[in-house]
Amino acid sequence: MNSSILRDRSLDKQFKQDGFLRLPLFQQGQIDALRLLYESTRLAHETVAKTNPFHSTQDTFDSELIRHVDQEAKRILMPTVSAHFEYYKVLTANFLVKEIGPNSVLHPHQDWNFVDENEFFSFNIWIPLESTERSNGCLRFLAGSHKIVPTIRANDNYVWAFQSIKDYLNELLVDVPTKEGECVLLNHSVIHGSWPNMGTQPRVALVLGMCPAEAPLRHFVSKDGKTVQEFGITPELIVNLRKGENPEGAPLLNSYAFEFPSVSKESFQKWMTERSST
Repeated sequence: MNSSILRDRSLDKQFKQDGFLRLPLFQQGQIDALRLLYESTRLAHETVAKTNPFHSTQDTFDSELIRHVDQEAKRILMPTVSAHFEYYKVLTANFLVKEIGPNSVLHPHQDWNFVDENEFFSFNIWIPLESTERSNGCLRFLAGSHKIVPTIRANDNYVWAFQSIKDYLNELLVDVPTKEGECVLLNHSVIHGSWPNMGTQPRVALVLGMCPAEAPLRHFVSKDGKTVQEFGITPELIVNLRKGENPEGAPLLNSYAFEFPSVSKESFQKWMTERSST
């Protein structure tokens, strides 16, 4: 596997070390184009917002709309992505909307696996359509946490590896505010969250999923928290993944028992001590 994803090797090293990276990548015209794209989908998102204060384009369950956002966002962003990244493939693009109010908080978590993380990694480019800070729900990260324990983060019934210390983790995450035009790269396995949006308007971001070009795509499903089904998927299938459901039309590659790990406070504190000494 080619270990680099960013053409700038110093930035690539920093991203691999921390699991996230803030970058000023996109031009004003691209942000404006994404705003116009979002405006064309606003009504559909507002319908979802009535029951879900933190939601995505995929939550509209409108296949045509989801496909349109995916294709148009990629058209707008790919010239810049191609200039700064190499040896990659693009997965899916959709909007993430954080509505106003305390219920829009996103507690510390890790995202689903989209590749076999024993060999590869996958990540998002998170592109807010306005400046972000604590007051309107900026992202928060625990640097290096993608290296603590390899595991499967399945859809949808399993105990998260850090469940027993999630409140403790919440105190350790560091804010990563952004200016307009800046984006944040985040490894899907890094621990992250975001503050509630207590601003005056919904906080909208466009998320572009990516992974190394040679990484086979996977989707892991666990119904009982003890066994895992491993499906082979494509970017087209990712676009319409549903929480709690098997990916429609994806081949089942394997099914096996899996012991989901649990990180104790003692072992986590040991990792923290070792991290601070390096």
